Amino acid sequence: MSTHLYKIFVEDLLVELEKNATGFSLGDIYCGTPTCADDIALISSDPAELQIMLNTIGRYANQHHYNIHPTKSKVICYGSAKNLRTNTWNLSDNVIELSNETTHLGLKRSSKKENEVNIEDRVKSARRTKYALMNSGLHGTNGLSPKISYTIYRTYVLPRLLYGLEILCLTKTQIQILERFHIGTLRAIQTLATRTAKPAVYLLLGVLPVEAEIHKRKLTFLHSLTTCSNNKIKEIINRQIAVNFDNNNSFFFQSALLLAKYNLPDIFDKNIPIPSKLSWKKLVKTEISSFWTLRLKEEAHQM
Repeated sequence: MSTHLYKIFVEDLLVELEKNATGFSLGDIYCGTPTCADDIALISSDPAELQIMLNTIGRYANQHHYNIHPTKSKVICYGSAKNLRTNTWNLSDNVIELSNETTHLGLKRSSKKENEVNIEDRVKSARRTKYALMNSGLHGTNGLSPKISYTIYRTYVLPRLLYGLEILCLTKTQIQILERFHIGTLRAIQTLATRTAKPAVYLLLGVLPVEAEIHKRKLTFLHSLTTCSNNKIKEIINRQIAVNFDNNNSFFFQSALLLAKYNLPDIFDKNIPIPSKLSWKKLVKTEISSFWTLRLKEEAHQM
């Protein structure tokens, strides 16, 4: 309950910032302070306005007798930052300088190459987790059986490899970086040669490529968004679908392509009832598994 209780605790602060209209607005929708528990992101297109938001937060913290960790607060500038290099911001007498990257809700937020930074971080985290599990037998030769090894890999390593990537618009090249780690691990736990064809690696173990795993997570997240009861999120979704739906880098554009690719119901259509969460997850899992199993068998047959 701590995350919900903290949001109740700081609700007055968030309401004050919204009423004062300090922060970024998407059209006529205020979204300057996205918040999860004690992790608040301040979004503004004006350096002076950002300082006003920091002053408001500092005053609120002093009034309610709690401290904000100065080293965990960073400023990231998207786009050209040449004119901001000399800018500094203050939070409760602590100076916050412009930074190249920071972490927000477990994802790296960077001024440039954000996808590459996150993928590198995810692969490192997954590799550390895999090495930590070596002593339990997750090493292929003379270790646990491939089926048990994959269950351990799917439970502990794969979530760390793919955490948060469903919200990013990844390119084929970026997915291939994740795929190399994924296929390498699957070959190792099956004691297969490094040149073993990918369809064989997947079909022998009955697993899916990284791309399919990301698609499952993206479509599950899409269902969570469309069924969310938060009015602010609903307003943003409706606006993005209406205004930004033809943008190739839009989350909703890519989600629509996935719905068509896997022959899934168009949950953007308000005339079609949205399935329950469990039904949707089961449907997504079934359709994606069928699609990729057929594709892998076709590739194996050609080889």
